[in-house]
Amino acid sequence: GEISVKRRNDLLKKMTDKVAELVLFNNFEQSRLISQTLYSCNYYMSLYVNFINYYERRGQLKRKLYALPDNKILSKRMSSEEGLTRPEISMLIAISKNIICKELQQSQLLDHDYFEGYLYKAFPKSMWKKYKESLLNHRLRREIIATQLSNRIVSEMGLAYIFQMQREMSTSLENIVCAYIISREIFDFDRFESDINSYDFQVSTQTQYDIMAHFISLVRRASRWFIQKQVVVDDISILIDTYKPTINYLYKRTPKLLKDGALKKYTAYQCELIDSGIKEADAARFSVLPVLFNGLIIVDASLVVNVDMSDLTKCYFQLTQQLQLLWFREYLNSYPAMNRWTASAKSVFKKDLDTSLSVLTVSVINHVGEAKSVSSRVKAWVEAHSHFIEKWTKLMSDMRSSANADFAMITVAINELGKLTDL
Repeated sequence: GEISVKRRNDLLKKMTDKVAELVLFNNFEQSRLISQTLYSCNYYMSLYVNFINYYERRGQLKRKLYALPDNKILSKRMSSEEGLTRPEISMLIAISKNIICKELQQSQLLDHDYFEGYLYKAFPKSMWKKYKESLLNHRLRREIIATQLSNRIVSEMGLAYIFQMQREMSTSLENIVCAYIISREIFDFDRFESDINSYDFQVSTQTQYDIMAHFISLVRRASRWFIQKQVVVDDISILIDTYKPTINYLYKRTPKLLKDGALKKYTAYQCELIDSGIKEADAARFSVLPVLFNGLIIVDASLVVNVDMSDLTKCYFQLTQQLQLLWFREYLNSYPAMNRWTASAKSVFKKDLDTSLSVLTVSVINHVGEAKSVSSRVKAWVEAHSHFIEKWTKLMSDMRSSANADFAMITVAINELGKLTDL
């Protein structure tokens, strides 16, 4: 009753184009998500099968009603690397969004002021700017926010993201959502997605999907990092402000800090993107994604020691180079997670590796001696721990010579790193 019927109709008429833009954008996002899922379907197929079986057992997914294949057919497809079809992916996306939306409506998370932005995004700007208070008091406020947030999570992180995090990390939906929001904001998801979309019809969709897959993997890894920290909604703004400046710094500085194998991979991917039609500046930024996660560890180290960020960053990358830890992380990531227990063990190992890296970086910075430059400090620290370095180098050599990732060797390596941090 705040406005007359005539004014309401005039307002709706003026917003027609803006509403159409919102609808078309959502349609575009849905289509892109289906194609992106199809592109990486073989890699995540076992996860999707677990998703189907889990929610079918809970009565939240009716396989026959939704025309989804049985396990026998899915098993054959996995063997032949066929994956899911677009209609099947569409159905699973809808199911995932509905499940998350319902769970969010039962959570107190949506009552926090931070999530008001998701309410406004459902309406044209002219409407929420003029009728902000009315929207905040809307009787379907929680339902609208839940719908917007669940749609955003699935569209950006994939249909099984929440399911996977809940199963692997044994944590709450609230913790996952907070970790996801922090991660997407730290790495500037909106800008990155816009930059990739700007290449529509200029480069192949496969190139765009590949870049996006690297970025989603980065945000996924970062969200695991923050999930382990048990973040809550009040932490969101504080942690974004704490971590984002360093991430922005590393976007520009990291290429100059890489050496040997890591530098070769970065350069090769950058050249590949440029050859595909990506501008040189964008190619440089996209190519750094696989190592940008290290920025989170560097920030944690910076909270312990009062040192220039440039020196701390140099110290970190020189240390990881000396101990071959960027390669070791890739080795750990390459180990197949055939079940939830292996996946959980990998998560624990990654957490232990990250903790060790932060502690060791601080140890090098605080190393007592005459060395003043970063390189001299790293060298002095390595010499002081020469016995361990020799043993660690031998272990890395054995791992490099093995045909496949070995879980026992990973366990020993993580244990050895833990011993070094205790020295």
